[in-house]
Amino acid sequence: MNYDLEPAKVHFTVGLIQGPFPPRTRHDTLFQGFFGASLMLRSAPAKMPSNSPGKSPLNHVLQLMRRCIEEGRLALEGLRSPETAPTSLEKALADFGNEFTPDGARFQILVVGRPRALPPTIQEQIYLIGREAIANAFHHSKATSIEVEVVYLPGKLGVIIRDNGCGIDPQAVRSQQNLHRGLLGMYERARNIGAHLEIWSRRGSGTEVEISILSESLLKQPKLAVA
Repeated sequence: MNYDLEPAKVHFTVGLIQGPFPPRTRHDTLFQGFFGASLMLRSAPAKMPSNSPGKSPLNHVLQLMRRCIEEGRLALEGLRSPETAPTSLEKALADFGNEFTPDGARFQILVVGRPRALPPTIQEQIYLIGREAIANAFHHSKATSIEVEVVYLPGKLGVIIRDNGCGIDPQAVRSQQNLHRGLLGMYERARNIGAHLEIWSRRGSGTEVEISILSESLLKQPKLAVA
């Protein structure tokens, strides 16, 4: 059996689970499937030749899968503390960006102002919006340079993600029509926590995503959809 895997071609695609199932059942089914796949892959690196070029990327994929499984478990079981976030917003975004930066690409994160603790539920939603923007930049726009800026102001928090990728159709962004599910989810998450989301982009000129939320909104209970 040939285990040589080219890193650029190692992809995992998770389809949407459709049908008359409640959200909890869909999440459980997806979680169980992901966990099962990780168990099947776990023994593969040990069977590969030590000099195989695919061994290192496969180990990296397994590490990412373990992290995703743990995050999914915490989300499903509600184990996260309602009072404290596991890490700061900028560190969470930096960890994700550094972990997924492709070879030859540049990722950096800047912090402006004095960092402060955020309500965990709000922080998680902002992180998920930022994570989607970073993933889009790497995966869809084929960006080679991504910059994330977290701005702490007295009356507002802002997160800006800039990339030099292929860009998005500006008409689609303005109308919010014909956008893929990830972008629509970003707008929905922002609305649910009272944040403002702006996307500036032109074909071939990169994209800038800005999430901003007023300090007064940070104190409100967000309206989170269970999906």
